[in-house]
Amino acid sequence: MFSPDMLRGEMMSEKDGEDQVLLSHPEIDEDLFQDFVREQESERAALGPAFAHFLLESLRPLQIPGKIEIPEVTDLEEVQSMLTERVAEWTEQWKQEGREDCLGQARGVLSQYLERRFGPLPEEFRRRIETISSISEITELSIRAGEASSLAVLAAGLT
Repeated sequence: MFSPDMLRGEMMSEKDGEDQVLLSHPEIDEDLFQDFVREQESERAALGPAFAHFLLESLRPLQIPGKIEIPEVTDLEEVQSMLTERVAEWTEQWKQEGREDCLGQARGVLSQYLERRFGPLPEEFRRRIETISSISEITELSIRAGEASSLAVLAAGLT
């Protein structure tokens, strides 16, 4: 049986300035192909852990202790599995943080509106605004505030 190096040397010939492979021995072609596949698999196996390490080091600056954790993984299948799980978690977490931020801003706008309309707000009323947990509640209170003749009338209608 021929070695890949012998095979390469014997199968190459010059024709019109271009290398041509002489494919006259099918068993040689199969051996050459199998050697090529083994070589590629070996290189890919060596690249996997290095690429996994590179990906994790690229993601590590995104870590936020207690919120976003990047676990240690050693191969690409683990990286893919980790990212599949984590991206869904991160997306939901970011959406929740966005909703909370939006709700906090809406509470602030409502407080400013009420202070302009009725003057300084009693601390109890401020605490009540801080307990509002949905935009629909803020919207409802804003509408009622526009219709109320005084803060006392508005506060009387709160449950």
